[in-house]
Amino acid sequence: MPDRLLTEQEMIDLMTDVQIIEADINYQKTQEREHKDSIPSKPIDPVKLSRLYYDQLFEDSVVQRLTKVQSESQRDDSQ
Repeated sequence: MPDRLLTEQEMIDLMTDVQIIEADINYQKTQEREHKDSIPSKPIDPVKLSRLYYDQLFEDSVVQRLTKVQSESQRDDSQ
């Protein structure tokens, strides 16, 4: 299997995070619709919210992956 592919567990973790993000975005939109008249706040922009969540998800995933690769590389070099 090529190194550039995610492992099965990494894909499961990623898809779990995606589902959590999608559920939260849908929850936020539902809350906004249900409480539209009672909350004097700026409407939620689902596109901006999605971008914020996904940017964070992929930034964290990339950092974790690079840290793992660096650790494995250092371990290989020391042997």
